[in-house]
Amino acid sequence: MTVGVCKFCGQEKELIASHIIPKVLYQLEKYGSVVDVDVKNTRIKKDPKHQNGVKEALLCKECDTELGYFDGYANKVLNIEVPKINKNKIFDDTPCICLPADKYNLDRLRRFFISLLWRSSICSRPISLGKYQDIALKILKNEIPDNTDLFLPLIYRRVGRGHVNNMTGIFGAKYLGKRAFIFRFPGYEVMIIINTLHSSSPQTMEILRQQFSTKEALIFDIDYNTPLDYLLVSNLFKCRDNTPGLKRPPDYVPGQIPLPRRTFVLGGGLQNNLHIKSPYIILPKYDT
Repeated sequence: MTVGVCKFCGQEKELIASHIIPKVLYQLEKYGSVVDVDVKNTRIKKDPKHQNGVKEALLCKECDTELGYFDGYANKVLNIEVPKINKNKIFDDTPCICLPADKYNLDRLRRFFISLLWRSSICSRPISLGKYQDIALKILKNEIPDNTDLFLPLIYRRVGRGHVNNMTGIFGAKYLGKRAFIFRFPGYEVMIIINTLHSSSPQTMEILRQQFSTKEALIFDIDYNTPLDYLLVSNLFKCRDNTPGLKRPPDYVPGQIPLPRRTFVLGGGLQNNLHIKSPYIILPKYDT
């Protein structure tokens, strides 16, 4: 038993081992157990404590259950309902899936992404949110109203095949002059932009704001390698090569990763503004 101050409610209570990234998003029933890709030490690590996802004693049971309310809804929408929906809208000349506010609780879905950032900022290997860590917490506790300008999730469904499609993690980035974090988990790549005001391209940011508004959330398919893929592939294979007993996939040919066929909003200058400093880079079902 661990007794300490709950990071959410601030009270001294018995703390439970809480998932930083919700267990359900790893899709362990499909991809198997979890290993840690240690980029800093270029190793693949197996830790029996983390076979069901990385957990830390950060929250009391009541608060973990409260945040789990958002986790369950995100899983229901993204992994259960979205695969059943055909593209039902054209946005910026691109077919996409539209989740209207009259059928989906977009506030709950937004708060899931905010809670994900907040949890990742308080773990033992944290991302840095600065003042937005406290702002995120206050939004989650309903102490201040949510503001769509503060945290903007842009949801992309991954439909292409690749060496890193099953990798899960949170990665820092800069986009349009703003801080952002890219959340990867099986089937999805989600960019969360912090404070959309005063960006380097207000016109582009205004278009992006329409992708997740109070009225609807849009989901686009990506079937190409994104800028993050290049860094993940490079770092993954360095870690594989440096870990005894592991081999590269037989179909991997160095230097022949195909270039993106289109850029959309994940392209542009983003390639030079990504950094691999994730609290956890997780690869489900890693074969030894």
